[in-house]
Amino acid sequence: MMKSALQLYSIGAAMQQAPIPTLEQVGKMGYQGVEFAGYFDQPAEALRATVKDAGMAIAGSHLGYDSLVDHLEAVIAYERPLGNRNLIVPWMAFDTLAEWDEAFAKLEAIGQKAHGLGYELIYHNHGHEFMTFPGVDLLDRMYQKTSHIKFEVDVYWLAYAGMDVTAWLEAHQDRVAMLHMKDLAELGGERQSVELGTGVLPLRQYTEFAKAHGITWLVVEQEAFAQDEPMAAAAKNAAYLNQLIKEVER
Repeated sequence: MMKSALQLYSIGAAMQQAPIPTLEQVGKMGYQGVEFAGYFDQPAEALRATVKDAGMAIAGSHLGYDSLVDHLEAVIAYERPLGNRNLIVPWMAFDTLAEWDEAFAKLEAIGQKAHGLGYELIYHNHGHEFMTFPGVDLLDRMYQKTSHIKFEVDVYWLAYAGMDVTAWLEAHQDRVAMLHMKDLAELGGERQSVELGTGVLPLRQYTEFAKAHGITWLVVEQEAFAQDEPMAAAAKNAAYLNQLIKEVER
């Protein structure tokens, strides 16, 4: 069964100012889960209790590449009481293919270790993985060179980079763990992230892929706010995604 979650980066200012009340508000929007991007000096147990009391679960957490490489034990010491099992690398960037390959090898070792401890190591893409080196799909290169890294595919950034999103998903289906659900529109001559259902991306198609491949978490992330302020946008996105999931599950 598919579930909606909110990547809390989308409402970063509200989380920074008042993390506990903000999480309570997110639960009232109708999301079934949240994905963290920072903990704002909160104890893991307090966040876990707040998420649970708000009727949600923890879909995952974005954790820096360096912290996972250099401090995996400390990371897991926080994630365990938090109740999170999905360790998501949100960003990597290197100047050469050799550096990327070295990072893949490090992540593979971490992924193997994490898997043995009951965690999943997941990589979240942007657009630069397809645009840095002409003719090189770095995400596919990671797929080919590793076996313990799964993917949280950000459909917006694949589309932004000019990829056929559904074809890419199908070609790598065995390692797609989660989807970042975002829409894309051109506003003022610039392509940007917009509220779900107001752009050009075939979101139903991606949702149908998720259903066909047993993917649980469809995670909303919005990075630009030309239409509504972030909390209002998050509420609209919850309503849209929950309705879409309902229709596709039917």
